[in-house]
Amino acid sequence: MAAWIDAWRGDVFAALYEDDREVMAPAVAKPETLLAGLQGPPVLFTGDGARAYQEAIRTALGANARFTDPVSPVLAGAVAALANAAFLAGERPPPHVITPIYVRRSDTELTGNARPV
Repeated sequence: MAAWIDAWRGDVFAALYEDDREVMAPAVAKPETLLAGLQGPPVLFTGDGARAYQEAIRTALGANARFTDPVSPVLAGAVAALANAAFLAGERPPPHVITPIYVRRSDTELTGNARPV
């Protein structure tokens, strides 16, 4: 499954999973760059980035492009369902070990408008 979230600026935040294991680490890139590396077996896409670039995905992968229904599920609901499943499976990490994954610099950093701390 390819999870694509629209990162704006013509990019997507993307990761690729197969049988619950990470095949491609989370990254931010142009859709064309990501699609060039997905030639092979069918790929199931999900997320608002998959919806935004659905035509490009279909053009690049043809019959190998598959999409969840809905293509862009409500993100908060999906995260809650995953968290609930992990909790029920006994996963209870302490809060200090949960950290965000930053895969690109913020708009503020890129434009040099960061406020001093």
